[in-house]
Amino acid sequence: YFHRQSPFTERKTEPLPVAATTRTDVAEFPQQLPQEWGHRTLRRVATWYLQQLAHIFLRRKQPLIIAIAGNRGKTVAKRLFGELLSGRYRVRTNPRSYNTEIGLPLAVLNTELDTKRPWRAFWTLVRAGWTACTSREEVDVLVLELGIRKRGDVRRLLRTLQPDIAVLTALTPSY
Repeated sequence: YFHRQSPFTERKTEPLPVAATTRTDVAEFPQQLPQEWGHRTLRRVATWYLQQLAHIFLRRKQPLIIAIAGNRGKTVAKRLFGELLSGRYRVRTNPRSYNTEIGLPLAVLNTELDTKRPWRAFWTLVRAGWTACTSREEVDVLVLELGIRKRGDVRRLLRTLQPDIAVLTALTPSY
């Protein structure tokens, strides 16, 4: 529900009939959401919401943030920093490759997104809110990957957090 559905899996359904009413002051329920409420708008709203929750969490916990960016070696560097610092500090790293504009706030909130069903995505947003406001987790250091692939990605990711330390890995192309 934060990614675009494949055109091969779209279902073609007939609109449901609307029951006739004699009241003239009742607006008819729209058969479809307006065009402006598409996947992109929902994704933008959810991303903004998660970023705000990440800000709340970071203000409450005030961890040292180490951000790792580059074309290659981000995951290895993240694991290395996590292992080296975990002996002395309470360290958390982002799960999997949660390093995109929507994944980074989820990584900060230590929440995973399941988009297989709409209610799971909804409950992920509810859990993220609960985590941001009530989490008792103690975090001294957050080691996070920043997935930067094109121009503007850094600006979008910095809306979520401002790192205390930035580590830049190799910038050579993977091919």
